[in-house]
Amino acid sequence: MITYNYQAGSVEQKREAAAKRDRILKLLQDNQLDGLVLNTQHNFAWATAGANNWVSIAGDRGVASLVIKADGSRYAVLDNLEQPRLEDEEQLKALGFQVIPAPWWEAGQRDKLLLDLARGGKKGQVGADTPLEGGQDVSHLINPARWSLLPDERARYRQVCQAAGDALESTCMDIVPGMSEWDVAGLLAQSCFQRGLLPFVLLVASDERIFKYRHPIPTDKKVERYVMVVLCAKAGGLIANATRLVHFGPVSPEIIQKYRELLTVD
Repeated sequence: MITYNYQAGSVEQKREAAAKRDRILKLLQDNQLDGLVLNTQHNFAWATAGANNWVSIAGDRGVASLVIKADGSRYAVLDNLEQPRLEDEEQLKALGFQVIPAPWWEAGQRDKLLLDLARGGKKGQVGADTPLEGGQDVSHLINPARWSLLPDERARYRQVCQAAGDALESTCMDIVPGMSEWDVAGLLAQSCFQRGLLPFVLLVASDERIFKYRHPIPTDKKVERYVMVVLCAKAGGLIANATRLVHFGPVSPEIIQKYRELLTVD
């Protein structure tokens, strides 16, 4: 079994987080910003080289935020309910962040705290990746900084991709005719969790549904001869996307031709 092994506070994570700090400081300098507030789950994971700030994956914003100032100081503002786990398991202090707990009952004041930290007592310009009163949305500037993966990041991504492929193929080997698409989805979700992956998108289609729908969510339809399984698996802020197809019995010439056309495009 191939798994994604997240090692909080490792040398590799510290090195990557330091490189991300330098990218952010350049972004601040180039855009004349005094500070940056990162609230989203994906930007939190990016800036910390793989740490997690999510509890629910239903929303974009996590339970902890980062503040990076132009002078190089960095803060992690945490819901006080989440502080023990985030400090123990995400090792934010080891990555160079000063941890600041925020009472959960003052959640409405969180944005003001983040803005004040980023300004440092001045009336400076602050960027943020979510709407922030008194700040400006600079998500369009942050995104390009994330597009080029660092060497340590590429190594982590290979591990995520290998684990995702292993989860998919293990699931496909266990599929038998008569299973429902929900049954297949359940097997795949279990395979992901066993490998340290969060199934972010999970699609299953059997037989004629493969040809009818672009993004087929699972249904109670039974697998007869053909099934497609699609996975977007998340770990450390990186998402691996892959598809596998299983066919029981001889494959039709039409499907073989479609497969060859796909390989040509690839």
